[in-house]
Amino acid sequence: MRGLTKYLLTKHGKEYTDEQIQEEVGKWKALFFPGQINTKAQVLKAAGTEINFVNLASNKYRGIEQGQASGQSGSGGSGMVGGC
Repeated sequence: MRGLTKYLLTKHGKEYTDEQIQEEVGKWKALFFPGQINTKAQVLKAAGTEINFVNLASNKYRGIEQGQASGQSGSGGSGMVGGC
């Protein structure tokens, strides 16, 4: 995620706003870590927080999903694509 962010900032920083870059990184994060993002989305929804890629990827809500039952992704693994 850091590499993607650095690339977008250095190569396309003048084309996109910070929020647009954060949204793009959030999309990639949701693609590669669907289990964690799904859990976080459920917690944010229960808290009445708007669910969007910026909120899911930002540090503002980092760790909010802690305390939730793990393994909700259904794979029984880490929730990462490929089961890594």
